[in-house]
Amino acid sequence: MARKKKNITSDDDPVVCYTTDGPRTKSQEKARLKNLRDGIIEAMKKAVKDEPDVYDANRLEDAINALNKVSDENLDAYLILGEHFSILMKQIEFSKAEVDKLYKMLKKNFEIVKDQQCEKDDRTRDDFQFLIKTKNCDGVIVWVNKMKPLFSDYKNGYYNILMCGDMFSMVEKNFDKFEDMLDDLKGRIEKCKF
Repeated sequence: MARKKKNITSDDDPVVCYTTDGPRTKSQEKARLKNLRDGIIEAMKKAVKDEPDVYDANRLEDAINALNKVSDENLDAYLILGEHFSILMKQIEFSKAEVDKLYKMLKKNFEIVKDQQCEKDDRTRDDFQFLIKTKNCDGVIVWVNKMKPLFSDYKNGYYNILMCGDMFSMVEKNFDKFEDMLDDLKGRIEKCKF
C-alpha cells in the first residue's frame, strides 16, 4: 500500500527552497533568517565584549546596520564571507617597526623604483606594493600584505607574499612570523631573472 505524501504547503505558505533537511516553506525560511540575524547580532555584541583587541565596539552599530541591509537571499553568503566581522574588526595593519624592517631590507639589498601602500578599503588587511630593481632585473614587482586569515580556523599566519616577479608571478605564500616572510621575500627577489 502506497503512503500518502503529506502536503506541507498551502497557497499562503509555499515551499521556497529545498535543503538537505527537506523542503522549507516561506514562513519557515523567514523564521530561519530572523533567527540567523538575531544570533549574529548577539555574536557581534559578544565579540566586542570578549575580544576588545580585535573588534571595535564603536563600529558595532555600523555592523548591525549593514547586516540588516543585506537582502534575505544574500544573507547566507554575506555571513559565510564574514563581512559582518570585517566591518566590526579593528584595522589590521603592519606596525611601524614592521614597515621599517621591510623598507630597510629592500633598500639594503635592492633599489626601490616605486612603492605604495594600498588604500585600506578593507579592515582585514594592509598591503604594500613595490617595483624593485636588482642586479639581474630592472622591474621586479613585489606585493606583500598583513591579513586576517579568511576563516577563523585557518591555521596560517597573518603575513603574506602575494606577488614577486613579473605581472604573472602570483605567490600566495603565508607566514606566521614577519621575519620569515622577509627572509623568503629577499631570496625570491634575488632569484628573479627575466
